[in-house]
Amino acid sequence: MKINILKIQKCLVYLMTIVCFFPFLRVEVFLGEYISFFKISTVLLFLFGLLSKNKIKIKKVFIFYIIWLIYSIISIFWIEDIMGYIKYNYYLLFNVILVKIFLTLNLEEKDYLKICRELQIIIIFHIILGIVQVLTNDFYLKTHTFYEDMLKNNRYYPLSTFGNVNEFSMVINLGVVITLVLMKISNKKLSKLLYFIVFCFEGSLIFIGDSRGNILGFLFILFLMIESKLVRRLYCIVGGSFGLIYIIKQFLDVGNGSFSSDLLRINLLKNGIIFLYETFGFGVGAGNIEYWLRMKRIYDTGVILNIHNFWIEILVTYGFMIFIVYILYYLWICRMLYKVSREEKSKAIANISRGLFVFNVAYILLGTISSSDFGLEWLVFVQVLSLSMVKNYYINIKKKEKYKIERSKCLYLQ
Repeated sequence: MKINILKIQKCLVYLMTIVCFFPFLRVEVFLGEYISFFKISTVLLFLFGLLSKNKIKIKKVFIFYIIWLIYSIISIFWIEDIMGYIKYNYYLLFNVILVKIFLTLNLEEKDYLKICRELQIIIIFHIILGIVQVLTNDFYLKTHTFYEDMLKNNRYYPLSTFGNVNEFSMVINLGVVITLVLMKISNKKLSKLLYFIVFCFEGSLIFIGDSRGNILGFLFILFLMIESKLVRRLYCIVGGSFGLIYIIKQFLDVGNGSFSSDLLRINLLKNGIIFLYETFGFGVGAGNIEYWLRMKRIYDTGVILNIHNFWIEILVTYGFMIFIVYILYYLWICRMLYKVSREEKSKAIANISRGLFVFNVAYILLGTISSSDFGLEWLVFVQVLSLSMVKNYYINIKKKEKYKIERSKCLYLQ
């Protein structure tokens, strides 16, 4: 009996879609060391990928990730924290493997739709758990320091199974995108109504979470998802006014510690810039930001040892060269997703690619909120899914355009 490798790979992708949002699903491998189900799925996908005959498309992207990994490994010559170095390279290695997998895997429209519907179910689960936590003050991660802070302040936020409210709100923002995409794809009025109800709960939880960056990200996502120019202008007036009032309120409310939080982030950034200068623009090396903030900081950051900015984290860790190329790659992904959303004739693919484009653009802001997004499995999955969309559809669009040009030349010569 012949084994259908592609079917097995797709089943593993569907499994990955679920487990990447539940990082506590893991197994012990050696003396207290754990590996998540997501990483197990990644390894299995990679092994089955070796049996397939598919070649890597968009080789430049894969070459960049290989160079990034090599640079990260070479940084052992100037790093000072070996455990942080091992941890970062461990995460980066899985990123490279995932990029390789999704650059060879051929996903179709029905696969992307199934992934979106899975994501919707997962988000609804987190919404329900978040609502229950807010209403009952009963939390899954009671040992987490964030829960201790909530107890001290007697102010509770939805967390679901995540470690902090920023990550939870960011996942819900992804849910907002998925919900709006499925709402646009659906032709049934009842389905649209149900999606709208889910959207209302998502928006409510983001505001209850009270994360300024995520609230602004939510407003920005809505703006990008609106297609009507008139509605977009009205939204700019109403949403912009509301957002401005909210920001002013937050900065005037000294009692809630918003000023100290902002000053802390500024100090983290200033320390990062100093570290970059001291390493001559090459970066502190893989996984060594925490060590530098603990041992060599100039500006006080209290007990906070994460730089709280995904983009600056890459810059300070790996230096200017990797950072600039990564930014160019990221902008290229956004541009290609936008092109697919505009040029693809399939309603489903056009809307899904638009959703991925919107979330990737919104993440430029959202990536400045959490303590460290490097290694977040669900975020890595969304990024490689975006790359997969570009690989599977934009290349096809280019082929069609090339064929039309060649055909028109032939007709002209005749």
